[in-house]
Amino acid sequence: MQALDGVDLTLREGRALGIVGESGSGKSTLARILVGLEEPSSGTVLFQGKPLVEALRARSAFHREVQFVFQNSLGALNPRKRIGSILHTHLQILEGGTATEVKARVREVAEAVDLPEDLLERFPHALSGGQAQRVNLARALLTHPRVIVMDEPVAALDVSVQARVLRLLRRLAETFTFTLVFITHDLAVVDYLCDEVCVMREGKVVESGSTADVLTRPHEAYTRALMDASRATSHGMPS
Repeated sequence: MQALDGVDLTLREGRALGIVGESGSGKSTLARILVGLEEPSSGTVLFQGKPLVEALRARSAFHREVQFVFQNSLGALNPRKRIGSILHTHLQILEGGTATEVKARVREVAEAVDLPEDLLERFPHALSGGQAQRVNLARALLTHPRVIVMDEPVAALDVSVQARVLRLLRRLAETFTFTLVFITHDLAVVDYLCDEVCVMREGKVVESGSTADVLTRPHEAYTRALMDASRATSHGMPS
């Protein structure tokens, strides 16, 4: 099976790009390739003008710059470690610093994503889905990354929690400086969060451009169908 076919896109610094499509469209495979979790069988990924394979030779340096937020928020957390320890270890491995510096940075980011201090003493099983996803957001932000790639980060959350997480994401994008790749099946989420959109179907990019242009004047029937599906389920979207 060919998961991706002729995908050609540019991620512009400081922008939010939504990659949208149905299940099986190839969007999650693309996300994993972008962060080096999978290697393409052909083609080239460039990061800051250089082949990604070169950047990955220094993985710690690369992952300080590029962070990934998984869809399964609880599954992405070590169940045997307290939340504070998970965040401290992540920052210590990738960036180093004194214990005081690491603790101060963890506290700063935890506050930014609305994690109360007492929550840092809990184990992952004691968190709600929304809390767990905020922990993953905090972990991604710790190293001041240039790029954050998020794979369906709100899909498993109920509607009200989705809205809170999306509002938080938009606020964080204004507070922190990072470029966002947001994988989703929901064009309403892209409309709320992203400057640009890339619509995928069966491993191919079928439409792309500014979010406003694509959603105002979609050229593909597939894009219009995704828009209709999003309107039917977007009653919980934040304003």
